[in-house]
Amino acid sequence: MPWLVRNRHIGVLCDALTRAGIDPSRWTVAALLDTMNRHNAENGVTVAASTEQHDPIGYLVWTIRSAIDPTGETPTESAARRRDQLRVEAEKWRAEAIELRARIARDDPAEVAAIIETMRAEAQRASDRMRRRSSENR
Repeated sequence: MPWLVRNRHIGVLCDALTRAGIDPSRWTVAALLDTMNRHNAENGVTVAASTEQHDPIGYLVWTIRSAIDPTGETPTESAARRRDQLRVEAEKWRAEAIELRARIARDDPAEVAAIIETMRAEAQRASDRMRRRSSENR
């Protein structure tokens, strides 16, 4: 977007972004443009061609102020927050899996086999009862 600062020093743009409340440690250029473009699309704002803008920096500041709450969460911050949430959840799941493996390791294999055999026998008896009832109802 070199047209923003045509015949002006780049510092003018930096000052305008600062006055608009844009903190460069919180906003990336991509996040800023994406947020402004989304706002414009959602609100039916058509961006004037750069050649038709009397004051491109002023127009940019107006768009920023219309589209962005400088105190609100930025897309980058939102992504970082979500990443932190997922990291916490993953650590929780990992701890639960470790505890489950430890619990399983403490179980007596013979006792587990006996329980499984009992469950199989009960399932077989239930299946046999259903077959008998089904054949009796025919």
